[in-house]
Amino acid sequence: NTRLDLNIKVQGPSAMFVKNQHAFAIFTGARTFVNARNITPELGRTIYYGFGYDPQHGQVYNLQNFNTSILTFGEVGLSYAYQWNRLLFSNWNFGLSVKKLFGIGGAYLHVDESDYSVLNDTTLDLLSMEANLGFSLPMNYDTDEIPSGSWINGNGWGFDVGVEYQQLLNRQSRSINTR
Repeated sequence: NTRLDLNIKVQGPSAMFVKNQHAFAIFTGARTFVNARNITPELGRTIYYGFGYDPQHGQVYNLQNFNTSILTFGEVGLSYAYQWNRLLFSNWNFGLSVKKLFGIGGAYLHVDESDYSVLNDTTLDLLSMEANLGFSLPMNYDTDEIPSGSWINGNGWGFDVGVEYQQLLNRQSRSINTR
């Protein structure tokens, strides 16, 4: 029962202003989440090595109860953080972020059962498959065309709250040596 989880973030233009114990930030970014469940060893080798892995060519493999999904969205947000007890050897930090989310697309695949073979470095032969597939993409589903305008396929809000405790061994000095 092997699984894969990826959280990929590309940070966009952002800025932060710090005043004493307070920090304020504005940020942008794009995220993609990918997960897969019940990856067989053979499928894992194909994912890792690609279709060019000769020892797997021509063999018939069975995949059961396999699930995978992907979600991609953009985000724009504001953050605030506060550092309490910053002059002592222990610090408490608190933070809050509020962000507007812009959905770009998502998809899922649930395979009840499938028999497949990797024939060569460019061909996957699906011998049988019982599966469900769903997707939401920025496209016109009546004409199957991707529009030239906005890629936004939905929106929402996100909130992050964080607390951190930090124990310092030595306090760093702010003095400057002027020898």
